[in-house]
Parts: sequence; C-alpha cells; structure tokens
Amino acid sequence: LNETDGCVSPYPPYGDATRHGEGIVIRGKHRLVIGKGDSGASITRKEMDEAFSEPLMFFGSTTKGREVPFRGSSFSLIQSALPKNVMLLTFQFLSHEPTKTFLIRIGHQFAKDEDIEMSRPVSVDMNALFDYRYKIV
Repeated sequence: LNETDGCVSPYPPYGDATRHGEGIVIRGKHRLVIGKGDSGASITRKEMDEAFSEPLMFFGSTTKGREVPFRGSSFSLIQSALPKNVMLLTFQFLSHEPTKTFLIRIGHQFAKDEDIEMSRPVSVDMNALFDYRYKIV
C-alpha cells in the first residue's frame, strides 16, 4: 500500500502526489484453487487441511549401549484408511494400565449440502478401524 498526500492506495502515486515512507508490505502464503463451480468445498477443504493440520514429527535419542524404549520406526493404530470425508480430530494417549488406552475423536469434514458427494452421511466401524490390542475410547 502506498501512503500519499491524498490517501492510502494500492496504486503508485500519480501526478504531483508524493509517497510517504516505504509503504506497507504484506507477506504470506496465498493459494489459488481452480475447479468446477459445484466442487469448491471438496477442493478447498483438502487445501485447508494441508495448511492448518501439518503433520507432527517426533524424535528421540539415547546414549550408546542403552536400550531404546521404542521398538519400531513407525506406529499406527489404524488398520485401514478413513473415509475421504472423515478426519482424525484427537489422538491422545490416556493410560498404560491395564491396556494401552487412547482417546480417539473423528469428525465429518463437510456440512450438509456443502458438497454433492462429500456431504453424504458416513458410518465408521471403530472396532474394525483400530488395532484390537489397544483400547479406544
């Protein structure tokens, strides 16, 4: 934006107007999504999830010769993929005893009539979705 004698404008000063200061510079990430008119929600929802729900990475270390407390390089409780219109909201470890217990919350991503396909109701069998060795609440 350019501040001149007459106003603040996104346009450069014209005529004999003089610019005051360096102007305002705004930086950020901008995403342009192009698609069919009736598919906006399903296209932009994926972009929003990628922008605001970035994956978390965890690292651990130990001294040489000491046993590492975790056995594998990855861990997943999920036995199959979630439906495309459902997302994981909460994954929280609760307890070791007597069985490893996790709090899991999932949610439908689309409002009613927001998208022709993705707004449809969906059922998720939590017992079939998660590893039976763990307790899911």
